[in-house]
Amino acid sequence: MRGACIVMTAVLVCMCPVAASSPAPIHVANPQATEFLVFGIVIATDPAASLLTIRQANLLGRLHIETKSYHVKQRSSLADIHSGDRITAVFSTRDGLLHRLTRVRTAKPARNN
Repeated sequence: MRGACIVMTAVLVCMCPVAASSPAPIHVANPQATEFLVFGIVIATDPAASLLTIRQANLLGRLHIETKSYHVKQRSSLADIHSGDRITAVFSTRDGLLHRLTRVRTAKPARNN
């Protein structure tokens, strides 16, 4: 009985979302300006508007629940980013823009069968 309670508690803990909507601060140099780590899968890019839409991952990347659009500081950083790529970036509350956009993994090419 005790083992079943421990397993049930572990399952309930694992089902809780892992802070995708409220990312942890990376660096606090100024109390007014905070930076957050953003990671996810690219859904769409709009280089003309400097806009990037990503699907953020919850529960260690297994559940894809939330999509968000961000304005990117350097428009040229969107040139090599495509739909399906996994990215990381830093969101700054000071200017409301994504900085240091990095592609972690490229999208898998579509298979034609």
